[in-house]
Amino acid sequence: MVTNTTIAPLFAARLIDALRSLFSQVQLVELPDGELHKNMTTLNRIFDALLAVGIAIGRRSFSPLGGWGRRPDMTGFAAACYLRGVPYVQVPTTLLSQVDSSVGGKTAINHPLGKNMIGVFNQPIRVIADLNALDPAARTAN
Repeated sequence: MVTNTTIAPLFAARLIDALRSLFSQVQLVELPDGELHKNMTTLNRIFDALLAVGIAIGRRSFSPLGGWGRRPDMTGFAAACYLRGVPYVQVPTTLLSQVDSSVGGKTAINHPLGKNMIGVFNQPIRVIADLNALDPAARTAN
């Protein structure tokens, strides 16, 4: 799972608990928040985490990459590049990211010369748009 430092304290524990009943291994990658960090350096942190836990088994194993928070497009880009494409799920937590995630599969990272200049179209296998995440009362720390 990939998230950022703003969203992780609000939702990470609940999501990890839910996923542990479904998957034998759940890895959390917490990235810095903000447009400034949507770059190749941060993208490599996702790849480092995937390689560190050995998700290089092969295409037949189901290794979903879940992106949630305000910047799910970075996770989609990582999923498109890793092993030439692994399935991924988006769990957007803002209205804008919920709309963005549900339309078109746009994924990208920034380059010093422009925003969203390096990317691909990569449809997630599922978008989980929990409207309760938009409720300010749901945004209380675990």
